[in-house]
Amino acid sequence: MQHTVSSAPAASGIRDDSAEQLRLEADFQARRAAWQARCMIHDRRIGHKLLIAAPAMTVTATIVNLVMIG
Repeated sequence: MQHTVSSAPAASGIRDDSAEQLRLEADFQARRAAWQARCMIHDRRIGHKLLIAAPAMTVTATIVNLVMIG
């Protein structure tokens, strides 16, 4: 029985796996940044709507209470 040993380096998937891992990480970071940007826009819109709606709701609640009491 004869065993042959090659002196050539064995092909490993380490380089390919790390490149794929870096690509996935970059994709994740890009999607996360886009998601955070959408959330910030949504938060600003809601804040603006509440800034306008809060005084109107306060006046309406005051009028309803005055009508119910009086």
